[in-house]
Amino acid sequence: MSVHAEYRLELQEYIAGARLARKHAPQRSWKSDLMLPFIGMLIDAVIITIYQLHGLRMSTFASGNCIVLLIVCFLPSLPYYKERSSINKFKKMDGSKPISVSFDEAGLTLVDTGRSEGRYTWPTILKMVKGDSVVLLFYSKACCWILPRRIFADEDWERMRGYVDAGRNMA
Repeated sequence: MSVHAEYRLELQEYIAGARLARKHAPQRSWKSDLMLPFIGMLIDAVIITIYQLHGLRMSTFASGNCIVLLIVCFLPSLPYYKERSSINKFKKMDGSKPISVSFDEAGLTLVDTGRSEGRYTWPTILKMVKGDSVVLLFYSKACCWILPRRIFADEDWERMRGYVDAGRNMA
């Protein structure tokens, strides 16, 4: 029996899915999260050095403790930048176009209106993660589809989980 639904992903669902995906996908190293602040601190260090080379006086505080101050001020803002990144990605996706999804015993079909259509067998879905408002279907270690839970009834989600588990056992 085939189950079909059409939906538009809302911003809050996308953000919830991105947060859930960060928990379940392989994590980047902490070094990559600090790359942007490091570049900013490097630029500040270059500016301070240029001032000192030209004989301009800067206070001891500015030249000695500027980098420490930048680290302390910038680190708490990292979650904000991750959230902004999710919002910007969502805006680029053009969430106003409906997405059609259907599944049966053979696999999953996703149709992104006007852009792409894909048919995926169950062994290609690595895992299924259910959140409060979204369900993630991972098709690689770090990539997933975000589906709102509202589009299917609970028994349909359980049937899909059965297909994913059976496909994983076949792979």
